[in-house]
Amino acid sequence: MQKVFLLSISIIYGLICFAQKQKTIVKKTDTYTLKQTTTYYKLGNKNIGIVSYKYNNNPNVVMINVHDDEATAIETSKQVLRRTGGTLIKISNDSQRLITFKLEGVSYKFDPNRMFTQKGITSSLKYYGHYSPAAAAKVKAFAAFILSKLPAVNSTLIALHNNHRGDYSINTYENGSLSKDKREIYIDSIRATDDFFLTTDEIVYNKIRSYGYNVALQNNSDANDDGSLSIYYGKKNKSYVNVETEHGKPEVQFNMLMTVINTPKRINTNALVYNYTISDSMEESSIKSLKVYFGNRQIGSMLSAYYAQAYKKIIGQLEIEKGFGIYSNSDLFLLKNNNTPQMEIRIDPTREKKPFDRLKETIGVVMGQSAPSIKSVP
Repeated sequence: MQKVFLLSISIIYGLICFAQKQKTIVKKTDTYTLKQTTTYYKLGNKNIGIVSYKYNNNPNVVMINVHDDEATAIETSKQVLRRTGGTLIKISNDSQRLITFKLEGVSYKFDPNRMFTQKGITSSLKYYGHYSPAAAAKVKAFAAFILSKLPAVNSTLIALHNNHRGDYSINTYENGSLSKDKREIYIDSIRATDDFFLTTDEIVYNKIRSYGYNVALQNNSDANDDGSLSIYYGKKNKSYVNVETEHGKPEVQFNMLMTVINTPKRINTNALVYNYTISDSMEESSIKSLKVYFGNRQIGSMLSAYYAQAYKKIIGQLEIEKGFGIYSNSDLFLLKNNNTPQMEIRIDPTREKKPFDRLKETIGVVMGQSAPSIKSVP
């Protein structure tokens, strides 16, 4: 009990006494305003800079970079935020991936993306050299401080990472060392395997999959606890996505980041999310706010609608209440009754009824002025 008390005191002390100095710069241009604040955290003998970039005061876009050697991710995120607004939190560590500090004359080293759980801290310190309970407590307090700098908003945390070719890819989750950490996976036949997403969120997963990017959905309940930010967010059932590209591919990372900006949120927490496509030409705004009906009963809502230029169609997500089953003989109609669009689900009893996998399959919306009458219920 005394050890737990002392560890808690250490974390609180770290959060209160971290600041050596703080520096703020404000930059205004014709297109954006940037407020850049650097706070220095005392970790052992080392002062580590934590830099906050706030563009145009948009609270709904939050990004984080913990590896200071991933220059492509850092610079590309700034380009995106100048356009969208939002916040980037990054660790300034002399362009080094690993953080080194001394405590009572002993040198310690750890990976800052392994410090968000106690197990990860212990494993990382031991892997790179020395370990002590005092050093682990210092790292835990540092991780708590980083988390405290993230805006407290209900949006997806976007983590920025770069890799070297062959070191880490979507194949790592398909049949590699992290294959047990995934719940579901989509691999595109054209995209480079080094460029991919890892997410804790079904909605984010389905949105990314609809754009044809490589993506793994983390198994939040059973993934190996390595102390990474994805594990921390997964355990808390919070929305997180890692945008991972090979070093030196800014255009790819820019497009990937734009894909996950403003991902929709559930309206009904007791609902399941599905992907859909509409091949006909329609205004996105006329679709994204529609309700979904089965007969006269509302069973769901449209969450999003985007026109995908590459596919020449509208793609998006919708939610259906859990008590209503979607099967292979279910059809989703977009009807125009008196020029007012309406989404309705109908069941075709003449077709075979098989399970519909919402994390692999996509609902194709049928256009029409009217729909067949209801023949059966799910």
